[in-house]
Amino acid sequence: MKQITQRKNRNRIIASLLFTLFLITGIILFLSRTKEDFGRQPTTSVLYKLSDIYTAGSIFDRNHTLIAKGLSVGQMQWNEDNTIRQSFSNIIGAPIKKTSASCYSVLGMAAPTLYGYHKTCLDDWKQWIFPQSKNGEPIYLTIDVDIQSAIYHSTKQFDNAVVTVSNYQTGEILGMVSLPTFDPTDPDSIVVDKNGFIDTTYHHSCYINKNLQTSFLPGSTIKPILLGIALDINPDLVNMTYNCKKTTHNFHGISVGCYDGEYHGKVDFESALCCSCNGYPIQLLSQIEESDFEQGLLQLGLDSNETYPNRFAAVGSTFYGNGEHDIANRTLATIGQANCRMTVWYLTSLYAAIFNDGIWKNPTIFYNDPNQLGKGNPEETLIYTKNTASILKKALIAVTKKGTAAVYDMSSLGFTIAGKTGTADTASGKRTVWAVAGIIDNQKPYVITVCLPDQREDASGSTVAGPVMREILLKLLQK
Repeated sequence: MKQITQRKNRNRIIASLLFTLFLITGIILFLSRTKEDFGRQPTTSVLYKLSDIYTAGSIFDRNHTLIAKGLSVGQMQWNEDNTIRQSFSNIIGAPIKKTSASCYSVLGMAAPTLYGYHKTCLDDWKQWIFPQSKNGEPIYLTIDVDIQSAIYHSTKQFDNAVVTVSNYQTGEILGMVSLPTFDPTDPDSIVVDKNGFIDTTYHHSCYINKNLQTSFLPGSTIKPILLGIALDINPDLVNMTYNCKKTTHNFHGISVGCYDGEYHGKVDFESALCCSCNGYPIQLLSQIEESDFEQGLLQLGLDSNETYPNRFAAVGSTFYGNGEHDIANRTLATIGQANCRMTVWYLTSLYAAIFNDGIWKNPTIFYNDPNQLGKGNPEETLIYTKNTASILKKALIAVTKKGTAAVYDMSSLGFTIAGKTGTADTASGKRTVWAVAGIIDNQKPYVITVCLPDQREDASGSTVAGPVMREILLKLLQK
């Protein structure tokens, strides 16, 4: 009887061991199959844990210039050059444990690599269960230090400036500056509340990357984007003309004037963009059905919850915002007012599609493998037909030759620039002014957006943002 009991116990132990082995094997197989996706979504609490364990990996620019590296757990050593430190400060981001907005910073996006999340979870289970201080892996930004420095020096006289430079053929972000900035090597420059957190609201914006984290009224820069929707629906609308005069600027009971009370007379598609006529796009877009228009907005990623690969994050851009989808909001949003809001990066990406035959490229701001630099993300979306993109590009080239963006025409240097300016009136009485430029050149396929919020009430895209764009273009073209 005793031998039978012992045999049963031994069998139970063997069965338990086999079940445990089977269970562990299943978990390992599951994790190995889902390793990439599993490692991309660490929670905030996990990141906090890792930042207490790992010394962050090194951060390089696309030319392997060291921007910052982990010195010890929770401590970063930055490049000695003040321009590099300042211009990258809120792009790299404040320490993860001091901000709730880390998802919009490089430290947050690249955390699985910089803080060893992939390796800890799957390749080194002992480290995950019994944590010891270790070093993270390096990342390689798509940003070019020289481009970053050029942007910074061209805008540092402004209290508030936001600039993005992208390669429209690859989707790689080549430069991204958000002013004001802070000195990450100065402990006194990082001000925290009683809970130890940084205030990352707009009014303390030195800590945030406003290219990704803040949206602005786009003014007239939205017009080509919306006209592209209409041309994809009905290509014949490119032939529409409009008589811009006082009596024709009342739309469904809403009176809309052109910039500072100007009227332009008879305009066609190209000349209307050149002089930035407000009546023309409102009249043209009234020719398409609301349902078709809203489908076009979704195709462009507006008023939708977009997600991007490789943990890239940005707040949403919107046409209607929280307002009603009615004729009043549609009329005013068509000229970049009302509830229409765009992040600087996203507006840049939509113009990039215009210059890239209608193809929108997924954004990239860093790689784990430096051999990927210059290749971009293979994922892409056709948001305009090639014909529509060609019409828009031709009109935008005309805007820099004889329109509101003529201040940054670069034909004297042998370069063709397509561009658009914009001016938006805000509720505060101040203006947000814009300038967008695309270098139509296969050697430098760059698209640049300059956004200058909180400008005086007589400022415009042409007179304030335009000269800044010219300075940046001269630096990039002579680089």
